[in-house]
Amino acid sequence: MKANPPMRILHIDDEEDARELIATTFSLAGYEVTSAATIETGMEIAKLNRFDLYIVDSHYPDGLGPQLCSRLHILNKKIPIVVYTGSDLDSDRKAVMDAGATIYLVKPHDIDELETIVANLTKCLRNE
Repeated sequence: MKANPPMRILHIDDEEDARELIATTFSLAGYEVTSAATIETGMEIAKLNRFDLYIVDSHYPDGLGPQLCSRLHILNKKIPIVVYTGSDLDSDRKAVMDAGATIYLVKPHDIDELETIVANLTKCLRNE
């Protein structure tokens, strides 16, 4: 029986510590993680590669999360978008969810909870 290839995550966050935490955590869990610090870099990577899941923030130096979610959603509506952000404003939550986000988590949510959510989403993707 052929083993499944690792699920691929694109993580876009302007905070280096967050990028390192997500990359380390999910790499150790068997995911292949690619990181970007800006919306534009993230979009370039997303257009050139196949990903199974996106983890994004809601604020960037070059734009806002709703813009990013909308652009990612246009690329492929089937890829889940997990927003992992420091903003707990209802207006931010509504804007990204309306733009195509699947789940909205406020930092500093326990990284184990984020791992569980990602594992459940990727399990559903594998069963499609």
